Amino acid sequence: MEQGLPKRVELVGFLLIFLAFLTLFFNELFGFEGVFALLLAYTVFIKYTYLRGVKTPFTKADKSLVFVIGFYIFILYLSNFINFSNAKELESFASKYTKVFYFIAFVYLFKFIKFDFSSFELFIKAISYSIVLVLIGEVYVNGLGSHLGGEFSNKGTGAWFFSSVLISTLFLAVFSYKNHKKSEATHYALLSIILLLIIIFTSTRSIWLSIFVTLAVMLPILLGFYGIGKTLSKKLIFLMAFGLVVVFSLAFNKLETRFGQAVSDIQQIKDGNFYTSLGLRVVMYGMAVDGFVAKPLTGIGEVNYKRAVDKVYQSSIGSIDELVYKEITSFKHVHNQVLMDAWMKGVIGVISLLLMFVIPFILFFRRIGRCPQGILAFMGIAYLINSFVFLQFGAAFSYSHGLIFFFLWLILLIFTISNTKNHAPIFLGSKKDKEEA
Repeated sequence: MEQGLPKRVELVGFLLIFLAFLTLFFNELFGFEGVFALLLAYTVFIKYTYLRGVKTPFTKADKSLVFVIGFYIFILYLSNFINFSNAKELESFASKYTKVFYFIAFVYLFKFIKFDFSSFELFIKAISYSIVLVLIGEVYVNGLGSHLGGEFSNKGTGAWFFSSVLISTLFLAVFSYKNHKKSEATHYALLSIILLLIIIFTSTRSIWLSIFVTLAVMLPILLGFYGIGKTLSKKLIFLMAFGLVVVFSLAFNKLETRFGQAVSDIQQIKDGNFYTSLGLRVVMYGMAVDGFVAKPLTGIGEVNYKRAVDKVYQSSIGSIDELVYKEITSFKHVHNQVLMDAWMKGVIGVISLLLMFVIPFILFFRRIGRCPQGILAFMGIAYLINSFVFLQFGAAFSYSHGLIFFFLWLILLIFTISNTKNHAPIFLGSKKDKEEA
């Protein structure tokens, strides 16, 4: 795209993207749909004023991502159109999920304002400080309750959002250190410690597990790739260790309580009592498997979820598990995205879900050897791992804002990669390999 936009026009675009992500999880106060509608209108305005007649240059990676997102949405709608029993149910479904089409506006706006690596860094800093300020306000008004993040729309998906930002700040700290920007590295590292503490205080065990698995897998790979592990000074290692000790000391009671609850739940499951947080999940997983086996091709459609769960409950009345199934009727999903999609959308639904992880993984993997695209690619792979593990304990796509977030964060990373020019490739081989290249 040869024609550029005035700086003030780009600045408004950056602001709308920032507000869209923030209000997506802070929607009980602001309502994200208003910001998204404004972003859509602004994108259309740019296209038919400043960029009239200018072709938007989408890369193959951009198109591949849009395809897998579109395919998932298509299957989501198809499974419900096939299975709906009355117009009111279909209208309710459409009202819930028409919001996902806002992703199209983001696709174009990211291209129009040329959202690149430097833009991404500013965005991550702004969103990090905003999260911190919002939660400071929450603690000031309500005190530090059992679940930090109550001001956000859902503490589970809110913690997922916080962990995605944490991955970005931590990986940017590594990248800045590699490029000898010690003050920037320290800045990102401090933000990472604060975000880690926030995540612990959300009490969301599924995110604790997902971020642990993600960092355990990705950090050694990242440090080894950039050759940082051997260059860390003893002073820096000490400061990092000290920071972690402080975090876990402050959060020890929270961690002990939540892990204690998990141990207690497991023991009760062994004793045959499923009326616990983990026990209810085990029962719901079994229900989803049975539902999938009964209708494996197209699933039953999300419009029929409530009816299907109520039917199982009715059949359990008078049994020892009646209270368990009665409690399950209050849930909107089975707390596992793969099983939820299998039951609601059938085999094709599971395929469409897995494609949203496999295709982006391939796109990210192909950019690892570039600079600075590579660090964004590492973030993308970490985001996919974190999200996949988290979704095994919560069907976040059953909420429109959860599904939108997954789409938008992938768009944020892949389109930033597409808009960013590489400075130089990073080689893993010997000095001779570099010279020959």
